[in-house]
Amino acid sequence: MKVLQEKLEKNEDGYVLYLHIDIGNEEFSKDFGETMEEESLPDRLRKYSQSKYKHVQLSAIKVVVGSVMVASILLPTSTKAHDASFNMSYFYFGSSSAGIRAVDRTAGSLDVISPSYFNLDANGNLELSDSFDPVFIREMHNRNIRVVPFISNHWDRTLGQKALANRENLSTQIAQIVQQYNLDGVNVDIENVTHTSKSDYTDFVRLLSQKIPQSKELSVAIAANPNHWTLGWHGSYDNYALSQYADYLMLMAYDESYEGSASGPVASISWVEKSIRALVVDEGVSPSKVVLGLPFYGRYWNQSESRGGYGISNNQISTVIQTYNGQITYDKAQESAKATFTVRSGDPVTYIGGRKLTTGTYDVWYENEQSVLAKINLVHKYNLKGTGSWSLGQEHPSIWSNWDMYLSHHVSSNSTAASFYSFQDVANHWARDEMFYTYQKGWYKGRTPTTFAPNENLTRAQAAALMVKVFNLSPKQSYTTSSFRDISNAHWAKDAIEIAYQHGIFHGRQDGRFGPNESLTREQMAAVFDNLFRDYYDSTKVNEPVYFRDVQASDWSYEAIKSVKQQGIIEGSGDRFRPGDSVTRAQMAMILTNAASFIASKNQETLFPQNLQLESQGPDVSLLQIYLRRLGYYSNPVHGYYDSATMQAVTEFQSNNGLYADGYFRYDTAQALLQAIKNE
Repeated sequence: MKVLQEKLEKNEDGYVLYLHIDIGNEEFSKDFGETMEEESLPDRLRKYSQSKYKHVQLSAIKVVVGSVMVASILLPTSTKAHDASFNMSYFYFGSSSAGIRAVDRTAGSLDVISPSYFNLDANGNLELSDSFDPVFIREMHNRNIRVVPFISNHWDRTLGQKALANRENLSTQIAQIVQQYNLDGVNVDIENVTHTSKSDYTDFVRLLSQKIPQSKELSVAIAANPNHWTLGWHGSYDNYALSQYADYLMLMAYDESYEGSASGPVASISWVEKSIRALVVDEGVSPSKVVLGLPFYGRYWNQSESRGGYGISNNQISTVIQTYNGQITYDKAQESAKATFTVRSGDPVTYIGGRKLTTGTYDVWYENEQSVLAKINLVHKYNLKGTGSWSLGQEHPSIWSNWDMYLSHHVSSNSTAASFYSFQDVANHWARDEMFYTYQKGWYKGRTPTTFAPNENLTRAQAAALMVKVFNLSPKQSYTTSSFRDISNAHWAKDAIEIAYQHGIFHGRQDGRFGPNESLTREQMAAVFDNLFRDYYDSTKVNEPVYFRDVQASDWSYEAIKSVKQQGIIEGSGDRFRPGDSVTRAQMAMILTNAASFIASKNQETLFPQNLQLESQGPDVSLLQIYLRRLGYYSNPVHGYYDSATMQAVTEFQSNNGLYADGYFRYDTAQALLQAIKNE
């Protein structure tokens, strides 16, 4: 093949590349290199275009043969969805082994770790800290994480000033150590020097930029300065000049409230946004050189004490709340979480940072997943480079479950997804993806604003209400009282129970009772779904053998259990079905997801009613991602957003199933995917 003509055409997402090719000429292959003969045409075209036009934002390739456009290939780029793919964190507290565990808990969300390796001696020379550990450096590199130690004066003004006065020697020492230990750069975190040191500070960073190889990172931690203070330690930063020498500035957007201040948020949304605007709008620093720093700690105040604002790690807060039966609220205006608890005489004794919690009522302001999402959305709003945090190990581990997804695109803090992510008991649950899908569908609600209660048993009344909601059922005939003697007119599920009974989904006891508060058992659940889906079963599966050692052919539920197993709706646990066990909310979410195609058929709907592509979002995308994960094509979190990773997985599935592999999820791809899931 040979490229006859190339043309770029601007559109709202970037540029479309038109390639006019002659498929009968072999020169085209040479443009791609010797190995291209092993790749599909779409892959060859992607590599060719992205190599030749690497500085152009291409949204699609249109392939033309003669006068006919024969292919359209969507590329995984978009101006609509700002992908802030960078994330770094400082590591200050704990041993190397604790740091390795903390890094592993980030589940691949971390690009750079900045440990506290670089201190200063009394003369402002470099001094390696006691925590310096070549083993940790090697372990990070094994995980493809860059190690960029931070150099700090630890708030000692005199020491910081001596270091800046010694900047020529100090910068040389740092550059030598970076090379000697195969470090990936340096983060400058010299704080509490004053405006009189501004030029020295800038010159220090300039010297580092000259002495550290270009392949290494140079970054600077800077103070949040929404009020444009020019004196004191805020005045030591010439942010625009620093940004000319550094790869990025890490904006420490925290400590709005601090030790000694009145009770308030550590980082309210308005204060953080004002700090960003001061930097990128007023001072003209390029947004691509700004990393938004987020706090992994909170601050607490005893209402009966004159001084407060003491620090507390986020991973300690839930323990304190539980110990003292505290209450959590969320200040939407501030986009900050707040906990209140009371320590009484005789209560368990708690120490935080070596300080004992005395009796009294406490306020704790801190960041949770909802508030972090709100701040990461500012990264997208202002097109910043990414996020940073102080400090790794202080966070609640669940915060990492969706971090990559938050960075990949804007998630409205009022969206269904954001609401689900605020549940603190779903992050690492085995049925997390299926619970997310059913929550998106509106079938489930949370128990509280912060809990989903996945392991809570489902009652028969709750199951009846759920089925009526999922299948949008209405009464078949009018009624005034319940058909069951234990369901009063005031019962919260009276209507749902009666509707489910009229549709033959649920049946009562022989004594005329329904048993609304009894837990739904697994065999009852099998009977419910068998009643619902019997007319939609795949006839090719009805003769498949089914064996569970705890289910006998004489059991009343045997036929139902056999059928739902054959159809892939409900699985057992090895060779056991556990028919008498209670069904949890998580298990029901899994079953509803397994039965998605049956639900669509029962409701006379199409499972994937629309084509899906980049930036599509919603429960259909979540179900697609779940299916792709089950088939081994997709390994990222299920988040309901059609991003480049989803597109790549779809492309691979299409290629492996003889479909046109362009990453668009069309009808033919949907049918092939459903068949693959059915055959799984």
